[in-house]
Amino acid sequence: MSHAPAASHAGHNHGSGHGHDHGSEHGHSSIGHVIDHDFGAATNGKIAMWIFLVTDGLTFAGLLLGYGYLRMRNPQWPNPQELLGIALTGAATFLLICSSLSMVLSLAAAAEKKKSSMLMWLFLTALGGAGFLGIQYYEYSHLVHEGMTISGLAKPEHLEGAWRFAGVPENFASTFYIVTGFHGLHVTTGVIYLLVLLIKGMRQREITPEFYNVLEIGGLFWHFVDLVWILVFTFIYLV
Repeated sequence: MSHAPAASHAGHNHGSGHGHDHGSEHGHSSIGHVIDHDFGAATNGKIAMWIFLVTDGLTFAGLLLGYGYLRMRNPQWPNPQELLGIALTGAATFLLICSSLSMVLSLAAAAEKKKSSMLMWLFLTALGGAGFLGIQYYEYSHLVHEGMTISGLAKPEHLEGAWRFAGVPENFASTFYIVTGFHGLHVTTGVIYLLVLLIKGMRQREITPEFYNVLEIGGLFWHFVDLVWILVFTFIYLV
């Protein structure tokens, strides 16, 4: 008789513990983690994004290695700082780094279910990316006007101002546009994704774990884009 309550209590604890474990396996541990049956807190989307970033990083590595090879093989390769707008591109780099910080703050606000703050920082992130693209377009348009196109360089006798490119190898222009343009395509994709998230977040009453998950995936891509640009800026503009 005296052991019956204890046995009942133990059975109750066992049942509660089993229910808790079952709920933890299929439920949500927090606003920041969606539990997946196969990967736990690392959802299918995050795993897929990491795989994509690894392969995409190899693509950028190949482009930069090719650029470095062409530069080492050509003694007439110019000093990029003499032909490209370092100050303007430096401002664009600072803007992109700031957008990476605002993405972190957006995720932090989302984790605390502060919808208005999350939307504000997310908008500033997209705005920073759009500003970077605007500066890149401005740079491209001026270089093309001066005679530097992806197909080659204008001759000084054919275009006024093209004297700056006298003696510059033709592949200097093509490698510049291919590498920076490929990165610009990534920034464009990221800005579009961020704007989609912004619209989706505005339509939701509150921040759900599912929304936080896709926001994290977007954050992974955006931080990757920022990191790659630092390497591109260093190799193409500074070295």
